[in-house]
Parts: sequence; C-alpha cells; structure tokens
Amino acid sequence: MTPDKFLQSAQGLLRAVVVHDRITVVRWEPALNLFSTTDLSGREYPPGFVERFFAANPAVPYVAARPGIKIVTMTMVLGSEATIRASSFYRNFMQPMDWLHCAGLFFWDKSPRGVELVLNLLRSPDSSDFTRSELDRLRQIYPHLETAWRRVSRLAQEQVAQSGIEAVVSRLPVPLLVLDSQLQVTRHNKAARDASRIWELGGKDSNLLKSAPGATLSVPAELLAASAEIQKAWQRTVREERVSHRLERIVEHPTIAGFRAVLRLGFSRLQQLQDPWLVIEYERAPLPTLGANARAAALAQLSEIEREIALRAAEGESNQAIATAVHRSVSTVKWELHEIFQKLGVRNRTQLAARLR
Repeated sequence: MTPDKFLQSAQGLLRAVVVHDRITVVRWEPALNLFSTTDLSGREYPPGFVERFFAANPAVPYVAARPGIKIVTMTMVLGSEATIRASSFYRNFMQPMDWLHCAGLFFWDKSPRGVELVLNLLRSPDSSDFTRSELDRLRQIYPHLETAWRRVSRLAQEQVAQSGIEAVVSRLPVPLLVLDSQLQVTRHNKAARDASRIWELGGKDSNLLKSAPGATLSVPAELLAASAEIQKAWQRTVREERVSHRLERIVEHPTIAGFRAVLRLGFSRLQQLQDPWLVIEYERAPLPTLGANARAAALAQLSEIEREIALRAAEGESNQAIATAVHRSVSTVKWELHEIFQKLGVRNRTQLAARLR
C-alpha cells in the first residue's frame, strides 16, 4: 500500500466513525525533505498561505510542548468556542478556510522533527464541536491507523532509499554492483559491467572491453563463491547471536596483478531483521608493469565516457576533436582528462599514452 492509498482508506474509515466536513493532511515527504499540506476535498490555497498558517497556528507550540500526543482539538489549544472566534488566528485563517472545529490525529516518529503525519478532521463554523464520545471513538481506531501508517511509511522510506541508491550507483565511476540475499544482481553500473568482463577475459583482448548498451552483467564465479562465503558467515553469526556488520572479503584477480574486488555486507536501517545485501566494488592497486593486463586493469577504473576520452587522448587526438566525437564541450573534456589523470596516477598525455600502450 502506498501513502496515498493509505490516506484514501483512512479517509473512508474516519468518515464512517466521526462526522466531519473534510480532512487536511500534513505529511513529511522524505523524497523532498519537507512537509506537504493537502486538502483531501481538493481545495487549494494561495501561495504563501500555508506557510503563514503554520507560523501563526497556536496548535504548533501546543503540540511541540507535548511530544507524543495523539489527538488534539482547537478547544484544547484555545479554550471555548467564543475564545476561538475572538482569536486573530480564527479571523485570518480558520474563517477564510471555512472551519471552526478541528480534531487532529498526530502520528510520530523518532526523528528530530517528531511529527510524521497529521490528519485534521475539520468542521465548518455552523457545526458543533467534537464530543467526548466522538473523541473516544477516534482514540479507539488510532492504534489501528498508526500501525497501518507505520508499515506504509517504512515501505515508502525504503523505496526512496532504494531509488536513491539506484541513482547513485548508476552515476558512480567506481565499478559497483549489489547482490541480494539470493546472490542475484539487483543493481549495477556500466563501470561494473565492464570490470566484470575484464575480470572474466583476464585482459586477453582489449577490443572486447566495451560492453554493448543494455548488456547483462555476469558476475565472475570467484566473486559469487566469495559472496556465498560471506553470506554463510553472516548466517553463522546470527545463529550464534554475535551479529557482525563488518564481514568483508578481498578477492584478487588470478592473472591481472593488483586487480581485485572488495566484497562487503550492506544493510538497510529499516530492515534490520532481514538478510543483508552484498556490495562488490572492483579496485586496482598501482601497477608497476605495462602490457595487456595492466592496460585492461587501468581501463577498468574508468567510466565508459572516461575510457573513450582516455583512448582517444592516448592516440593523440586534440581536445576539440575528442569533444566533437563524444558530444561534450571542450571544457568538459579537459575536466574529464584531469579526472582520468588522477585515477590512473599520470601527469600528462605522454604518461597516459604510455600507460595505455
């Protein structure tokens, strides 16, 4: 269930339990890192109105002074109906929004911001306030709504985290791939695809270094075996109740000196009871010798665009010619060459050409 589906279901349940005119929702949006406000009746408010509303709302300091409070009414905050109608907040905000009575259901989390979701049940000025019996009914259904929201919220946060991981991994120049608990590849980048090909080819044919767009990734057998070992070690620590989050293996390539893969456990803070994933990162230590193996390992450190720029620069092409060929600006090519020099430990084009000879 998505957060929007939850809100639809909650709206139907609350309508059946307590009479009200409409619901407004204040919700923390993890993807945007801010609070959003939605009127489920479809009402829209002018720019800046919501910000001024919360700045002037007396319920904000009232709730802040009572962390964990579950249900709040405007009568609790301001007192009698007469006091509410006499307040500037009523004249400037409640009356223009056409409501007088409100029962807010607050859902909390453990972050510094505290409140994660608020469901505000609103009644118009010509309606009566929420009775004690109605508030009791809200208290009865609150735990069920809270449990459902907690599940939906965790799933939504995890999806944001996973999509963020996906985006980061795809942009990384470092060859990186992730395996799930079944040792199946769940995400990887182009650099990891190429590094895996180099690992399996052993640097024998540099013409096969580039993988075709959309090509699938084949995890080298040595790395799958090492991943299985880490997984067994993890399961052993769980059985022995001495859980370790720092299991790691380093696998050296059998023929390419200095070319290796580092395997580590990865954990989601929202899924501590589930099996961790495995992160594989290809690395290369400085190579003292040249040749096909060194060339292959050096290219394995570069992203696809960096590899093309490096090979063209090693052939003596000018920055302008490279920029035209790779559809980048000259300044971008210069920056990419700087990054390439840093990664390969060279200072200029002459050393680059010697490294890739």
